[in-house]
Amino acid sequence: GLFSIPDLHYPNDFQRLTKKAIQESDELRNKIPESIISQNQARETLYQLDQISTAVCNVIDAAELCRSAHADPQWREAANTAFAQLQDYIATLNTDQRLYNALAIVEKDYYDDLSEEERRFTYVLKREFEMDGIHLPDQERENVKQLHNTVTTLETLFANNITNSHKQFWVDATMVESVIPKHVLQANGAVYGDDENQRQQQVQLTADSPITHSITSFASSGALRKEVYMESMTNCPENLEVLDAMIDSRHELAQALNFESYSHRFLQDKMVQSPKDVFDFLNDLQQRIQPAYQKEMSMLSHAKQQVEGNTQIEPWDVKFYVKLLKAQGGVDPSALAPYLSLSNCLNAMKKLTSSLFGIRMEEMKLENGERWDIITQNGIRKFVVSEEETGRELGTMYLDLHPRPGKYTHAAHFTVRCGCLENGPDSDYQKPIVALVCNMNTGQASFSSHQEVETFLHEFGHAMHSLLSRTNFQHLSGTRAAMDFVETPSHWMEHYAWCKQFLPLLATNENGEPLPESMVEALSQSRNQFRFLEMQNQIVLSKFDQTIFGGNMNNNNQRISTKDTWEAMHRQSGVPFADNTHWFTNVGHLVTYGAGYYGYLYSQVFADAIWNELFHDQSLKRSSGEKIWKKMLIHGGARDANVMLEDLLG
Repeated sequence: GLFSIPDLHYPNDFQRLTKKAIQESDELRNKIPESIISQNQARETLYQLDQISTAVCNVIDAAELCRSAHADPQWREAANTAFAQLQDYIATLNTDQRLYNALAIVEKDYYDDLSEEERRFTYVLKREFEMDGIHLPDQERENVKQLHNTVTTLETLFANNITNSHKQFWVDATMVESVIPKHVLQANGAVYGDDENQRQQQVQLTADSPITHSITSFASSGALRKEVYMESMTNCPENLEVLDAMIDSRHELAQALNFESYSHRFLQDKMVQSPKDVFDFLNDLQQRIQPAYQKEMSMLSHAKQQVEGNTQIEPWDVKFYVKLLKAQGGVDPSALAPYLSLSNCLNAMKKLTSSLFGIRMEEMKLENGERWDIITQNGIRKFVVSEEETGRELGTMYLDLHPRPGKYTHAAHFTVRCGCLENGPDSDYQKPIVALVCNMNTGQASFSSHQEVETFLHEFGHAMHSLLSRTNFQHLSGTRAAMDFVETPSHWMEHYAWCKQFLPLLATNENGEPLPESMVEALSQSRNQFRFLEMQNQIVLSKFDQTIFGGNMNNNNQRISTKDTWEAMHRQSGVPFADNTHWFTNVGHLVTYGAGYYGYLYSQVFADAIWNELFHDQSLKRSSGEKIWKKMLIHGGARDANVMLEDLLG
């Protein structure tokens, strides 16, 4: 079946599997005891609660990937319907007093007799019930459930608008062809005008496409860069109203649960536990990088002075002059491109996982029913991961790397199935299934830039977290950890895109020749070049995210508009800004990481510490790989993040 899931062959199978999941969960709910009289019964109750979670998540997780990436709109629609129904059911589960009471009894009477993971599961699940208002009277709990449904509907609409946005615009064809050859434009969906539509000498582009990104990076014409940038940064305007409604609904939900704001509620169980602490972290980081950021901006200004005769850096200048200066420093993207084939990258990842973990990535042929791209050339690929020494299978990873209509437009790791014990202690283990979804610019079997390679490695780090996790509970598997910690493995894996020891394996040309030493050195050195520009932009987005979901009222107790907040965050941080732009309407992380975007920067601190302590100058060392696996990745969310970091780093 689709994604290797049995009985998922046709779109309407989602409806049948949804009903089956709800029926199984209800049967398990009825088995949850009202009183618990022994340690064994307490432990059995915990596993029954997790089986409820597993029954639902095995369907809703598959629906999430399907609605985000399936090429067939009928499949996407069926998945959307299943997702909404199961979200509604989850809201019902989260207000089930019987389930909560059982957890409360286990925590009160048997907590000390449980294993570390069982205690963690009890703590995490009980807190989730409490954060969803289990303590409220029946009528208020029903109101919370309805608010949850409203929020879910708006989140789905926001994400779908990004995926389905097709804003198009016309630009001068000659100017565009000075950057990108005509045959490449046509291969990537650009449409040329003619006498009939009175668009002679013009070409139609899509706002959020690989072509527009390439133009803002490489066009020497400031006028062309500006024109394309403004079209891209005003894409998906329909999400302005959706985001406003989502902010209001999230705020109303938080206040119904007695939290000051959505941000306060979200941060309750994270490593950073309050909005004040988040802003303290961001402000401190911003203050520390400010001199380096100003220096990098001055370098861009100097470069623009030499090329265009003025020093004012506009937002559409930044990517172009960063690329220009990096190329002058020895990293020429055109010279690098022949070394960035997908096959070489995958072979390098096989060698890396073998060296670090002693695991094998074996590519398998897809059955017709498994795939969701309806494409056979440069399509979806499937790898089974297993231990080299024992042959024990660990899980399955799909790669969906090329753009197509109706597909999620950014890069993400999707969990289709979490690893867990299927029916409690001594039962079979449900092996994880994951999918890495990217959009390689060329649409071919090679990466168009080193940045794409780094993005792929980031998502590969998430995949390793999911596949190497070995938790008993589905609810704590893999990436189901604290959101401000969960980016740590992915940031750690990014280091390999810049590692001098690994780059000769990662980057080879069609003759098998590795990237020349001079280019390896230049690329490795370039990692920190303009790093603080990127960090400042991440801080701006993190502050924006934290602000809009933290109340964001003016002196008259009226919510400040998202566009005004977006502008203010840029102006306050000294980041170039173009009036009336709203790039944030394209940021799907405002749904998935709402009030938690700071976690990217927060996790980066841990990832850098791990790399410097265990992998710097010994990036392929088995003992270091064993440490990060057995002390961190294997635990998923089953250990407190602080405990794992202390165990790993001392």
